Amino acid sequence: MRILLLIIAVTSLLFPMTSWAEYADNPDRFPSLGISIGLAGGSGTSELTAVGLSAKQDTTFGASDITADFHLPVTNSVTLFGALSLLGQQEKFDETAQLAGQKIDFSGAAIRLGARIYFNGR
Repeated sequence: MRILLLIIAVTSLLFPMTSWAEYADNPDRFPSLGISIGLAGGSGTSELTAVGLSAKQDTTFGASDITADFHLPVTNSVTLFGALSLLGQQEKFDETAQLAGQKIDFSGAAIRLGARIYFNGR
């Protein structure tokens, strides 16, 4: 989150704004902050093979994220944006007669930076 705030501060210095009304032609006319949550899941079969023998194992996974994004209009046709996501994922392999069960948990973060250019005649 500190990185996102730093980007906003640097952007504000590089693109000084006297009034948001100057960007009336930009669809993102005003700065905005968004929050979103994502969930995903699924199931399948894992097949392990060793020394000519193979065994199948049922597996499931789940993933989730929470993302904060910020849009900052800098001209009538350009908006800068950034996002910070916190990520989590879980995987589970069911125990079978031949294979041990297993559960794996992952967590991490992601950052996204970009610009949107509007072709609005200016």
